[in-house]
Amino acid sequence: MILSAWAATPKAETNIQAKSTVKANVLVIHSYSLELPWCHQQYMGIVEGFQESDHDVQIYHEFLDSKRYPGLHHRQEFLDYIRLKYQDTPLQLLMVADDPGLNLVLETHDEYFSDLPVVFMGINHVQEGLFDIPWITGVFETHNYAETFLEAKRQTGADTMIVIGDSSETGIASLKRTEASLSNVEGLPALIVLKDIPENQVEQTLGIYPDHWPIFMAGQLREKTKEKSLIDFAQDTQILRSKLPNPLYTNTILRIGYGAVGGKILEGKHHGQQAVQLATKILEGTPVSDVEPIVNVDDQWMFDAQELKRFDIDFKDLPADSILVNLGPSFYEQNRQLVWICIIVFSLGLITIFLLAYANHQQRRAKRQLRENERKLEQRVSARTSELSEALRELKHTQAQLIQKEKLSSLGKLVGGIAHEFNNPLSFMCGNLTYLEKYTQDIFQLVSCYQTQSDPSCVAQKYAREIEFEYIHED
Repeated sequence: MILSAWAATPKAETNIQAKSTVKANVLVIHSYSLELPWCHQQYMGIVEGFQESDHDVQIYHEFLDSKRYPGLHHRQEFLDYIRLKYQDTPLQLLMVADDPGLNLVLETHDEYFSDLPVVFMGINHVQEGLFDIPWITGVFETHNYAETFLEAKRQTGADTMIVIGDSSETGIASLKRTEASLSNVEGLPALIVLKDIPENQVEQTLGIYPDHWPIFMAGQLREKTKEKSLIDFAQDTQILRSKLPNPLYTNTILRIGYGAVGGKILEGKHHGQQAVQLATKILEGTPVSDVEPIVNVDDQWMFDAQELKRFDIDFKDLPADSILVNLGPSFYEQNRQLVWICIIVFSLGLITIFLLAYANHQQRRAKRQLRENERKLEQRVSARTSELSEALRELKHTQAQLIQKEKLSSLGKLVGGIAHEFNNPLSFMCGNLTYLEKYTQDIFQLVSCYQTQSDPSCVAQKYAREIEFEYIHED
């Protein structure tokens, strides 16, 4: 039986490597099996607690499985198995979770675990005798039931509350703890305590009470008869939820999400981490008697959102710092494809709007640029037109000057031609005037000779030959 319980665990030994030179072997005895969520939470709290410490710790996990086998018929075999398995392993610390395991260790410590310091956790109620044992310390599983009862009364408006318990060791301890925590508290609802309810008698036993009376689950349902095994937390919560209209309240996270409205909850993982804090002090050399046990642990308000909606309880009316679980699938999770389609369409719409806005901006910018270019072009055209007009005027002026010059040139050529026509005969005439003057003088002299001389013919002839009168006559 021990071997089968061992085989049910996913990993019997957990090796934690850390940075400290402090090394130790730690044996953890769990009262239940890892199939029980509370046990699994404590397991993870221990593992993660040592991972976060500064110690090189080898952890060995063993499981008593007392929930499945409450009679512990395998008790002796389990102890012999532990002794045989770890006879060659030097252990520095023993950790034990929950009442069945603690009771076993208390009864057999001197024989099987002599000289080993012990750290307990998950103990249902504060046992004063534990404070007087020098080799043990730990964390008590204390709950404030009064706060849960008062909150249930406030939420439902009922003056009576039904408490479901069982006659197991844990169930009896839980009922005792419930009674102790309610003492001297004013305003509590009246309690009706029912124990060992078989699953097939739920409606018959509880259906006689008003639907709005809250039910607090301090224990568990039984399978078919009162002598049968207890039903696990999640399953018995689902059974009650399916068969009764009453709101269910709890003190354990193991029922949240399966039909319980909620309550002041103790979380197993944090509980295990607190036990590791005490174990760490012992491994560092602090005497066990100097490590004070933790009596008051941190509980948290925790509620199932779906159950709150079922009973029309407003989330805003919950106690401060309440944790909501089982909020259900979000709109995104329910409509993932639609959401993505909307996102894509919206994105495309935004991109289209952006592109249109950008295009419009560019168009306006282009229009402004076009108008500016037109203005500049008009200015340039106007300036060019002015330049061309001025050039045209200058060209016309130049043309007029050229025409005038051409006229003058033509006139000059004409006058020059006329002058040339006159100059030639005039030059000929002027050039011959000297000869004509000389010829005239010679002729006049020749005439004078004829007039004045006694013998004019003789002199005149002589002179005529001198002046070549015949040539002059011909010329």
